[in-house]
Amino acid sequence: MSAPTVQNLEEAAAIASEFISTLENIPSEVQFLLQELRAKETQSQGTYITL
Repeated sequence: MSAPTVQNLEEAAAIASEFISTLENIPSEVQFLLQELRAKETQSQGTYITL
């Protein structure tokens, strides 16, 4: 097994940074999806199918 190079360490740091950024964004993504679901639920409450 070879020693890690500076390039490999920089790539690993970039991947870790992107991963952490993605995790930090989860609450806002969930909030957005909940807003979308609420809007669709409100929209669908006025729509009834008559058989």
